[in-house]
Amino acid sequence: MKIEVKTISELVNDYVKGLDDVKNYHSVWPDIAGEQLARLTDFDRIENGVLYVKAKGSAASNLVVLRKRSIIYAFNRMFPEDKVSSIKVEVVY
Repeated sequence: MKIEVKTISELVNDYVKGLDDVKNYHSVWPDIAGEQLARLTDFDRIENGVLYVKAKGSAASNLVVLRKRSIIYAFNRMFPEDKVSSIKVEVVY
């Protein structure tokens, strides 16, 4: 078994690359959800093909549910490597 050793610089670069991916999701969220819905919601994270969204109130949550198919379609077109199959919404006040 071979153990890979990385320098601190390499570890920091790997970490920063991961942060860049998250920033990209946030920056294109208005393109995915639409400008109006993006004002009422925020991209949270992706886990196991599930897109987690934070909605500012129950009305915004319902809008996400209604637009679920178009949001998944737009997300998968922009990020095909992160294949999303469903959405979960958390209501925040």
